[in-house]
Amino acid sequence: MSKLKTVFTTGTYDILHYGHINLLRQAKELGDYLVVGLNVTKNGKSTYYSYEERKKMLEAIKYVDAVVPIVNQEDKFKYLEYADTFAIGSDYIGYEDMEEIEKITKVVYIDRTPNISSTQIKKHLSDGTIYHTIVIDIDDTICFTRNRDFNNSRPNDEVIEKINKLYDEGWKIILFTARGDKSCNTLEEKELKYREITEAWLNKNGVKYHKLMFGKPNADYYVDDKNISIEEFVRKRLLWNIY
Repeated sequence: MSKLKTVFTTGTYDILHYGHINLLRQAKELGDYLVVGLNVTKNGKSTYYSYEERKKMLEAIKYVDAVVPIVNQEDKFKYLEYADTFAIGSDYIGYEDMEEIEKITKVVYIDRTPNISSTQIKKHLSDGTIYHTIVIDIDDTICFTRNRDFNNSRPNDEVIEKINKLYDEGWKIILFTARGDKSCNTLEEKELKYREITEAWLNKNGVKYHKLMFGKPNADYYVDDKNISIEEFVRKRLLWNIY
């Protein structure tokens, strides 16, 4: 009976995505038994998911036969001694330790899946480009103002409560206002005249948000295919993919 051909690969797999699945599938095709060396930390820093959680996720993937912990470089080289092939992403070509690894076992570089990476996902999640940004008008939505007395606008407590809940759930909250659209000629004038007073009111009333924008066009009606009413906003459970 011939010996099983063992393939070894390493990674952190903290934000598991289809690029990882592609790499693991191609790695498994190089042999009979795929062992994943799972980094316990990411360059000495903590991960979002614990080692045990990431291990369970990897073990659930049909291409993976075993998962072993990697605490340091010594651990990686220990497992490399038993591997017939080391599979790694092509972005590791030229790394200083690859020359040493190539002396120990056969190395196969696997092309990364284009347009996907953990770094890219983290960026999208932080800057609001993946289905979790909501834009909310201030006047007559978050507050009600009489005689343009913005210092003493009456807060819409139900809307503010909902905004803060969404903020805490991870939504990116952008507030915008038409203040100054009639009385000011430039965006700079609007900012100078109304930003400080608007931010002070929002802070006083505990409104959580990421960005305040000026420049909403003045109109009697607004038509938008993603628009919802104030009443719907307060009572509706918003999903990540609505916006």
